[in-house]
Amino acid sequence: MRTQYKVIIGVAVAIVLIIVGIGIVGYLSTPTPTTVTTILPTVTITGVNLEIEYTGDTGGYFGPSSQSLGGTLSVTAGSTITETFTLTSSAILFTHSINQVTVGTPGFTLLSVSPSLPYSVGPGGSVTITVVIQTPNTNYVGTLNIVVLTS
Repeated sequence: MRTQYKVIIGVAVAIVLIIVGIGIVGYLSTPTPTTVTTILPTVTITGVNLEIEYTGDTGGYFGPSSQSLGGTLSVTAGSTITETFTLTSSAILFTHSINQVTVGTPGFTLLSVSPSLPYSVGPGGSVTITVVIQTPNTNYVGTLNIVVLTS
């Protein structure tokens, strides 16, 4: 074989190797598509507690001052939740009032209370209270404390 043909074949092989090499480098340097998973903060309520604050000369007419409403709930941070509870008066003679409901757990916000307060409950009567609460915008694990002020 003549030297000229050897040079031409050598140059052709070199060009093919360069093209293949560029293709391999391009393939290897192409970023692999990735899936981005956004993990939203979560609020996990491990229990709901009712704290009844009695004012005046008598107390206990709506039950123990500390009561567990139970329940475990996990929601996305910043969500709203609804809690409903019933208070029954054990009073025999006097009407008592539910004057205020608040949230005692930092970071939670009371949005609404139904029925409107103050609310009077006669002897032996009861009332079902519904509260709407906004959860904090951060991760939270623990109890939710609802405070009821009565007289």
